[in-house]
Amino acid sequence: MKRRTTLPILFAAMLGLAVLLSACGGGVPTKPLTQAAATQVATTGMLGDQMVANMIAPGGYSPLGMGLKALGLQGIVPQASCSVTTSPTTPVDNDGDGWYATSTATYNCTQAYGTSGGTITISGSMTEQDKNDNDPTSGTKATIKDLTIKTDDGAGNVSSIVYNLSWDLTKQSSTNYALAFDVKLQLDDSSSGTVVFEVKGNPTYTGDSAADPFAAGTFTFDGSVVYQDSNARYELTRKSTGVHYSDSCSSVFDSGTVNYADNQGDTMKITYNGCGSETITYNGSPI
Repeated sequence: MKRRTTLPILFAAMLGLAVLLSACGGGVPTKPLTQAAATQVATTGMLGDQMVANMIAPGGYSPLGMGLKALGLQGIVPQASCSVTTSPTTPVDNDGDGWYATSTATYNCTQAYGTSGGTITISGSMTEQDKNDNDPTSGTKATIKDLTIKTDDGAGNVSSIVYNLSWDLTKQSSTNYALAFDVKLQLDDSSSGTVVFEVKGNPTYTGDSAADPFAAGTFTFDGSVVYQDSNARYELTRKSTGVHYSDSCSSVFDSGTVNYADNQGDTMKITYNGCGSETITYNGSPI
């Protein structure tokens, strides 16, 4: 089964979050969800859910490859200037599912960027574990700790993304899986400020077929979301209905809804109308 990561625009999307930033002093208050914030939460939330979907399948998760592709920086490693330390030195993947029995990779990489003496640097560590390295459908664990990708264009414009993840996919039956995860992204931009997006929860995944459970199936994306910029913090809950994933869909999801809500009655809903088609509403109106 061919796997792919369909998130090369996440870096641009995260840069887009910086549009909401403006300088302000004092603490950051918790506010009701605005339409502008809802738009950014929807963009980042969809891409984060796509990342989750890409991680479930055998062969679907290479920690470094996933992180770099998700941030729009695929292809920058390996490079002669990239130092990667792996423990064990030669990780084992007995069942050939793309997940090592256990492996920790620590990165310390620098590469030229742009035409004005700029650089891209990568640091941080990633650990992965196949729960049964003789069963490609057994379930997986992963931890990403402070994966930092920083760009400096050489002209005073510096931005970085810090990515943290805890992940535990547990097989409960031939098609049913429980998932616990906590994903946190932080964007820092020298001209705009800082944005933080964190989503956590205990979703489930049910494969359509026991013969190949990761080819297609349905997620429940229930949990909590925090989005914070320099002006405000937004605390949201989310519920989903029938979010269907398909390996044959380039945009990952082809049906279902995900509903976000604050405690003031403001809502944002993402509806997947088919492969590559979705609509977003804020308080019932399209945005």
